Amino acid sequence: MRVLFLCTSNSGRSQMAEAIFNHIADEGFEAFSAGSDPGDSVSRMAVESLKKVGIDISKHKPKHYKELPYDKFDVVITLCDQMAEHCVYWPGGPMTGHWSTPSESAFNGSEDEKLVYVDAIRDRITGQIRRLISLLETNPDENELKASIAEIGQAIN
Repeated sequence: MRVLFLCTSNSGRSQMAEAIFNHIADEGFEAFSAGSDPGDSVSRMAVESLKKVGIDISKHKPKHYKELPYDKFDVVITLCDQMAEHCVYWPGGPMTGHWSTPSESAFNGSEDEKLVYVDAIRDRITGQIRRLISLLETNPDENELKASIAEIGQAIN
């Protein structure tokens, strides 16, 4: 089961989602992340936030979705509204969903305040991913999966 998380720059939210999913999920599940306009580096705040929970993404690099090693995904989830509006077609007809997730760039505050904000984003994504993994482990039918992915995206953790 391959899951793809997309954000425009692939520097924060989608990187965190990929790493959290791969950290939590059992064998047989694998997550990737990418963007349509990758940034130069992964957000320092995302790296620091995940480090607090024992996940190291310091060597991750933003990548374009065309660089992915696979062309088939079972689930594709956009995390930023811009990517959701302009999401590309995915071969193989994966289940798609959108989880509108705040961006750290939208927050103005001190470095310490920003890290608290990013920690809240991390915790929200973690909760959503835990629900997604639980759902995927039940091997739901297509209608149930589609409805549940949408429901997970609307939940505020």
